[in-house]
Amino acid sequence: MKRRPFNEKQLKILKLRARGFTQRETAKKLGTSRANVSMVEWRLRKKLEKARETINAFESLLLSQKISVRKSKTGEGTREKGLSAKGSNNLQLNDERRTGASK
Repeated sequence: MKRRPFNEKQLKILKLRARGFTQRETAKKLGTSRANVSMVEWRLRKKLEKARETINAFESLLLSQKISVRKSKTGEGTREKGLSAKGSNNLQLNDERRTGASK
């Protein structure tokens, strides 16, 4: 069973608020209090902050190797294991461990 990031009540509140309803109007439509709608929104913001922090941490791990892009005149001598790619403009992607020898 796939876990959803939001429960049904949270989704209803998000949808109504996205449509421009105030917290009071949303609460009235759902038969709850404005304070409850406010608390649900606060919890959702906290959940989203944690998700953003997790994504940022993951992306920083992926991007921990410095990659530079430069134009090569000959297209030779700068190939790197796993990071070399030539395009139509003879561009190559290289990391900092340049060997100077083409493979």
